[in-house]
Amino acid sequence: MNEETQEEEPKRFGYWAVLDNAEHSLDEESSSWIQAVPLGQYKHPVYGEISFTQDKVRNMASNIKNEVRETLLDVDYDHKAKSGKAAGWITDADARSDGLYVKVSWTETAKQAIKSGEYKYFSPEYQDKWKHPKSEQMHNDVLFGGALTNRPFLK
Repeated sequence: MNEETQEEEPKRFGYWAVLDNAEHSLDEESSSWIQAVPLGQYKHPVYGEISFTQDKVRNMASNIKNEVRETLLDVDYDHKAKSGKAAGWITDADARSDGLYVKVSWTETAKQAIKSGEYKYFSPEYQDKWKHPKSEQMHNDVLFGGALTNRPFLK
């Protein structure tokens, strides 16, 4: 049995960021900072009311920096709807005054897809509570990664 299926809560998905800033920084770099989660209250069509507070994004950033998942967090294409290929890897995180920002090291394919306008949005995957499968330690506000997408849940 896959340990990932033993999670207590389903991962939540949602549109939170436009990739316009990433597009411009990719002219000279292979990585860029993008806003993954803005602060605010949102109503998701599947998950209902979602609240992103400064505390929540600080926890998310801390969990990324402390590598609580013990793997690099991936950014994929369309939430792995067609393949499991990585578009990039989250290498850093920062809780800023307007939300969570992540630094993504993009693959060449993703870099070109963003620059050419094939993908415009980023959608995070996270859990409010996650139990580590080996240590059984509980963690709050854990980002699992995210996806490049063109059909975001929330506008």
